[in-house]
Amino acid sequence: MRRKRAFTLVELLVVMAIIAVLISVLMPALNSARELATGAVCLSRQKGLSTAWFLYQEDNDGHFCEGHDHLDYYSYYDPPFYQWVRTHPPGSDYSLEIEKEYIQMGVLYPYAESIDLYNCPGDHRSRHEDRAYRSYSVSYSLGDPLDRRNGEDAGFLYPAGEAPPSKYTQIPSPAGKFVFIEEADPRSVNRGTWIMRFVERAWIDPIAVWHNTKSTFGFADGHAEMHQWLDEQTINMGEDQELHWQSGLAAGNSPDFLWVRTAYNVW
Repeated sequence: MRRKRAFTLVELLVVMAIIAVLISVLMPALNSARELATGAVCLSRQKGLSTAWFLYQEDNDGHFCEGHDHLDYYSYYDPPFYQWVRTHPPGSDYSLEIEKEYIQMGVLYPYAESIDLYNCPGDHRSRHEDRAYRSYSVSYSLGDPLDRRNGEDAGFLYPAGEAPPSKYTQIPSPAGKFVFIEEADPRSVNRGTWIMRFVERAWIDPIAVWHNTKSTFGFADGHAEMHQWLDEQTINMGEDQELHWQSGLAAGNSPDFLWVRTAYNVW
C-alpha cells in the first residue's frame, strides 16, 4: 500500500504566504465595499430626517424646528421654535440610553418614529463611548433662533447686516441648502448646531468622513445626497475631528469648503 505524501514544511509556508497576499489584496476592497454599504444606509437615514424636517415646517406655518439642542435655549423662543432633539443637562448623569430617550423627546421624532434614523452605521463612537449615538447635526444657518434674534455672531458666521431665515419661504433654493450634516463632535455628544466661519473662509466644526472619502447631507426640500470630498485637508479634518473655534482652520479656495459654503449660505 502506498503511503500518502504529506505537505512539506516549505509547501505549507508557500500556501500560507499566498493566503496572506490574497488577504492583503482583498481586505481594502472588502473595507471599501463595507463603507459603501454603510453609506447607502446613511443616505437613506438622512433622507428620512430631511423629510421629517420638511413635514414639520409644513405643519407649523412654515416655521422650521430649532436645530440647537441646548436645553436652556427654550426661554428665548418667540414665536416658539422647538428643538429637533433634546440634550440632557450638562453635568448630570448621562448614558447612551438617556441620549436615545432625549432624541425621542425632540419635535421631529413623531415624523420619523425610528431611533435608527439618527445614527449612521459608519459611526462607531457608541462602541467606545457611553453617549455618542446621534451622528448628525443641523446647519447653524437653518437652526438657531437665538442668533436670529440678537445677531451676536454677525460678521464672521454670516454677513454683517444679515440674519438666518426663520421660515421656510425665506430659504433661497431649498433643494441646494443642507439641513443635516454628518458630525462626530470631539466632545462626544454632538452639541449645538454645525457651524463654519462663513465670512473668513475657515472651518470651525469638523465634518465626519465615514464613507471612504464621502459624506452624506440632508437638504431643505427633503432629499439627501452623498458628496465626494476632493481636498486632502477636508479628509484629514474628518479623521482628526478637532474643533477650531478660536481661529478657525483656514480653507482658502478649497473646492470642498466652497461647495459647503454655497450649500450653507441662506443669505
